[in-house]
Amino acid sequence: MALAAALVPIALAGHRFWEEEDPSARAQQRVHSFKNLSMLGGLLIAAGDTGGAPSPLWRGRHTARDPRRDARLVHRPVRATAGPAAAAGGVLEKLGRR
Repeated sequence: MALAAALVPIALAGHRFWEEEDPSARAQQRVHSFKNLSMLGGLLIAAGDTGGAPSPLWRGRHTARDPRRDARLVHRPVRATAGPAAAAGGVLEKLGRR
């Protein structure tokens, strides 16, 4: 990020193609200015690269989502077995075997 921050003033102050009178000098300065702009884009991409790991934003969203998903996954089998278990418990209670 420091390189990207240093590149902006260099591009603006060092290659003022809009002030050049000579068309060939203007074209040359424009090429250098666009080269610096493309390097800035590459530096920003490199600064945002996480090395194959998910971004902190993605991690935060999925960290919050995973417990809710786990709770739903646990809730389904508990709900499915709670009804028959309660019915069996009620039958045993009526029979006095509890």
